[in-house]
This record gives sequence, structure tokens and C-alpha cells, in this order.
Amino acid sequence: MQFPDRSHLACLLATALASVALLCTTPVSAAPFQAQVRSVSVVKPTRAPIDRSIRLVGSVLPWQRANLRARVTGFVQDVLVMTGDQIEKGQLLCTLDLPGLQADWEVASALVSEAEAAEAGSHAAVAEAEADVNDARARSDVARSGIAVGLAAERVAQTNLALTQVVLNRQRKLFQGQATTQEIVDEAQGHFDSAEATLQAAGADVTMAQAMARATQARIEAAVARVNSAEAAVAAAKAAVLTALGRLDAARTQLDFGQLHSPFDSARVTKRHVDPGALATAGLTDLLELQDLSRVRLAVQVPEGQVRQIKAGTRAVITLNDDGERIEAAVSRTAGALASSTRTMSVEIDLDNSAGRLFPGMFFHANLSLETLDNAMLLPGSAIHSERRSNYVLVVEAGQLVRKDVQLGIDDGISVQILDGLQGTEQVVRSNVAGLRAGDKVSAVPGQQH
Repeated sequence: MQFPDRSHLACLLATALASVALLCTTPVSAAPFQAQVRSVSVVKPTRAPIDRSIRLVGSVLPWQRANLRARVTGFVQDVLVMTGDQIEKGQLLCTLDLPGLQADWEVASALVSEAEAAEAGSHAAVAEAEADVNDARARSDVARSGIAVGLAAERVAQTNLALTQVVLNRQRKLFQGQATTQEIVDEAQGHFDSAEATLQAAGADVTMAQAMARATQARIEAAVARVNSAEAAVAAAKAAVLTALGRLDAARTQLDFGQLHSPFDSARVTKRHVDPGALATAGLTDLLELQDLSRVRLAVQVPEGQVRQIKAGTRAVITLNDDGERIEAAVSRTAGALASSTRTMSVEIDLDNSAGRLFPGMFFHANLSLETLDNAMLLPGSAIHSERRSNYVLVVEAGQLVRKDVQLGIDDGISVQILDGLQGTEQVVRSNVAGLRAGDKVSAVPGQQH
């Protein structure tokens, strides 16, 4: 690289100095300064109702939530859903393997069969005993008939004996008077002896029939006792069957607990705690968490000083933290009592969540109306400026900004109530523009009313 020599540098320096001298001697025309007029958006105060409200932070809760636990101890056989699955009422979610309860069910089933067989045997014993009763009663009827026949025969024999006695006595008298022969007397004696024997035989038949009647009566009583005993056995067998069936139903119910179904009409699985093979202990092991998200409950805690103004139906404005969306709603219910630890009362607001935009655990701001003021003078909150302990607005009057100190009332987060300082016809700068101050020349541009 070659550098210029000293003579060349001196030439360049002389040329530069001449140019500077020429510029210093050239006159410059001074243009007069003219201030720029800025355009500002202005609004006029409006008259409208405004709520005196309290602003609280709350959280979104599911409409319903359930932690499903095993009601019986067993091993997880299958889990049919995953976290995030949408499920319907009655849908099978999880099954458990319950070998011990399965054995109990089989034992109970065997006991039912045994008890039913015993009941059938008892019914057969009742039928047999009743047959004996019927047979004994038939024999008793025969015996009573025999007694009746024997008594009739006895009466006939007695009559016949009496007649033969009369004949015998007459023949004996005739024989004494030699009016008859010995052969006729002997014949009459034979008839008498025969009639006497017939009477004795008839009496014996009656005695035998009476003895048979007594025997059949005893048999009837014994058969009736067997019937009563068999019927008692039937009742005991029926009770045993019912007991066995109850044990079987209990075993079946316990087995049914091994299948978990969704209790909600529509829900989402928000947590899956177990996988197949895990031991599920009754009442202790969490299996699945379900949440019904078709609706949600927005919960806030109201301080003690404001609880009297809050009730079901109180107007509420919900602001979501993610996008600032405002939702008009109303208080659905209040707890009606303060928590002793925080001195706050729980308040809930129900919202439809069919679109699925609200998630449990989200935070939100809620403006709860404590009082509504009608015909209040309102300005957008962006039009209010603060300086030290005073509040003011900038008003356009004759193309110039004028500061107006104002007294504020209720602030609902969008509009602010003006209690004093304005007449209501002023053109107020809608929002603070950097660099604006009282006395600036401006051009008012009407903005959209709030």
C-alpha cells in the first residue's frame, strides 16, 4: 500500500480550509417556527347506571368431581380409559380380579343348592306324613263303622236273646204241665244258647272295633305330629334357602364391585392412577379421577364486610385472565356462613361450559355488585389521570387543552363515576397521549362513546 506524500496532504488541507471559510460567509435564511396541532380522541360524559362492586379473585371448579376407589380389595385386571377420555354414564372404566370373592360366590352357590335340596326333602316328608294321616283317618272311619255295625248287631242279638228266653220259659212251663215234650224244651234251650252266643260275639265285635278306633286315632295323632314336624322342617329349609340366597347375593354384589362404571352423565377422565397388575386396597387406592365439565362453578371468597350485600342473583361480571373476556353472570349460591379461619364466605357462580373453554384450576376476576347507582355521570377509566393525590381530566376548549380536577366515585373497571368537576358537556380526551399537557393546541376528534 502507498501513502500520499507531504506535499499532496498539504494541498488537500488547504482546499478543505477554503471550503469552510466559504460556508461561514454564506448568509442563511431563517424560517419562522410554527407549533404542530395534534389530533386527540375525545368523548363526552354519559349518564348511565353503574354498580358499586367488589373485585375478587376466584378459581374455576368442575361441576362434579369424583375420585373412584376400589370398594373391595383385589388386583387391577384392566383399565379401559386414558387420561383425557370423554366418558358417558354407566360406561365400564376399570375391572378388578377378585379370586377370594369368586371362591366365596362358589361356596354360596353350593350352599343354595344344598338348602334347596333340603327344602325339597322336607316337602316330601310333609307329603308322606299327610298320606299317613289320610290312611289313619280312613282306618278310623272303618273302625267307627265297625263299632256302629257291632252295636246294631249287639242290639239285635239282645232282642233275639230276649225272645228265645221267653220261648224257653214258656216251653219249660208247658213241659211241667206235661203239655209239651222234652225235645221241644231242648230245642228252645238250643235257640236260647245260640242267641246268647250271638250276643257275646256281637259284644266282642264292638269291643274289637272300639279298640281299632282307639288305635287309628293314635295313629292319626302320630301322623299329624309328623306332618307338623315336617312342616317345621320345611320352614327351616326355606329359611336356610333364604340365608344361602342372601349370602349368594352378597357374594355377587362384592364381585360386581370389581367393575367400576361412570357415575356421571358425561365426564372426562382427568387422572389415571393405576395400571393393570396393581393392588387396589378397598377404600384406600385411588383408581381414576373423573370431572363433569359440562358446566363449571366459579368460586370466590367474599370478605366479612361485604357478605350481607351478596346473595343468590347478585350481578357479577367475570373477567378471564387469559384474554380479558368479560362474562355477564349472576351469583348462583352462597355458603350462608363464614369460614372461621379466613372470615370469608364462599360464593359460587354457575356457568355453562359446553364449549369447553373453561378449565378447573383457572383463575378469574369477579366484580360482584354491591349497589347500583342510576343516572351516574360516567367516563372511561382511560380518561382519568392521577397526580399525587388528585385526579384530573384533559378537556378540549377552543382548540386548547384545559386541565379539570375531578372527584371520583365508583370504578367498575371500565367506567368511572364523576362526582364533581364536570358539567357533562365537556369534550374529554379519551386516553392519555404521550407529551400532552394543559395549554397544548389540539384538534378534537369525537371517539366512540364507552
